[in-house]
Amino acid sequence: MALEINLGLTATATGTVDIITATYSPAPTLVDKKILFLVASGANTSTTPTFNPNGLSAWVITKRGGSALSANDIPAAGFVAILVSNLANTRWELLNPGSSYTLAQVLAAGNKTNELDVISNNTRSIIKVLDAGGVALVRQDASARDVGVVTVADTTVQSTWSDGVQSGESTITATSNKFKHSVKNIFDAPIQNFPQSTALTVPYLDASKNLVSSAVTPTQLGYLDATSSIQTQLNTKEVTSAKDATGGYAGLTLFKINFKNALNTITSFFTNSNTAARTYTFQDRDGTIADDADLAGKNAYYIHTGSTNYSGWYGSFLACGAPTTVATTTGFLLATPFVLSSAKTMDEIVVNVTVAGTAGSVIRVGIYSDNGNCFPGALLLDAGTVTGDTVAVKTITINQVMPAGLYWLVYEHNSAASITVSALSATGGSTPSVMGYVKSAISSGAPNRISATLTYAVLPANFPTTSLSFTNSTIPLILLHASA
Repeated sequence: MALEINLGLTATATGTVDIITATYSPAPTLVDKKILFLVASGANTSTTPTFNPNGLSAWVITKRGGSALSANDIPAAGFVAILVSNLANTRWELLNPGSSYTLAQVLAAGNKTNELDVISNNTRSIIKVLDAGGVALVRQDASARDVGVVTVADTTVQSTWSDGVQSGESTITATSNKFKHSVKNIFDAPIQNFPQSTALTVPYLDASKNLVSSAVTPTQLGYLDATSSIQTQLNTKEVTSAKDATGGYAGLTLFKINFKNALNTITSFFTNSNTAARTYTFQDRDGTIADDADLAGKNAYYIHTGSTNYSGWYGSFLACGAPTTVATTTGFLLATPFVLSSAKTMDEIVVNVTVAGTAGSVIRVGIYSDNGNCFPGALLLDAGTVTGDTVAVKTITINQVMPAGLYWLVYEHNSAASITVSALSATGGSTPSVMGYVKSAISSGAPNRISATLTYAVLPANFPTTSLSFTNSTIPLILLHASA
């Protein structure tokens, strides 16, 4: 009959530090409480490493009755791990883990469930593991009376003391990245043991956020009586001679508001230059206060300045003319002004073809922003194309936000034959005269369109500035629809 003896065999670990294998000779069998010695190849990194001797079975290694390992419980290469099999739970128990024991485990090993005693010079120190979590250190005198207790929990450190006559408590509590320190006696009353006739020292944070202290007197602190209170001190700093019956200040010529920028380096003021009583009322809404420079740019209409491209004298901005039609040819990009008095979101752009062009031809429309001087500038929207070889109202769906301002609607096509579309008449001032009148040709009317010589293509990023003509002519009618 074969006899299985649970004596230790030794082998060197192979595999990895967390998936451990080894070959023992003679080969062991898996029986309960089989003891094997293993020379480690390195420190474990997993909390659930496995051990498989001689290919028998890979069982998880635990410690202290089934607890998971910690990293480095097998601390390094060359460490001799003592492993014992637990057949009922199919695991290996590491009898010599490298990590330290907790205080509760030390107490449990000594058959004490919650405290450890140290006695010296007729006094006793007790370390207690608290049921609610944390640890307490208790100091007792020869009469077994608690003379000092320090309790450490997750967010609180508390100490109590007693000399048989006086008792007290000091507590430091941490909450939301802050801490509070309170001191009181056994009756929960604040302990006032500060000398009231000598200088005191109070802590504060200096400009570098360092905790420093400064000497102050009780009068400065303002806790002796009403006549030395902080409010009394402040009252002496207030100029009251100029106050009127309503609590305001008569003759106030400079009012400091303490407006602050992000760096807290700006001091701002209101200056009163009135020569009579004035009342100013702010509107009941959020907004920005405008100054002279802001208001100077808020013209009621748009006026071209200087002599670049053209120079004009202005009459009425708006007039209505009867719709007509115009035959348009390829090779030109036509622009006409469009004034928007309030912000809108446009959802459709429309042209109406009344006489079709060459088969397969297309019409392209779009919008340019003004350059700030009553001339097309940067492209805002190339709306795309509609067919030009059929007669119909042609619509393109768009989604274009347009703040209030001056814009330019543009039109071009690629038909070899002319395309006739609905138009605004050159007579009757049917469009805003943002380009003004030519002084030497007032009778010819104000220019109402700009024509740029340009081979048909997608709209350029910026409106052309060469090969231009400014005319008072019938212009293609391009319509926008506002959704909001």
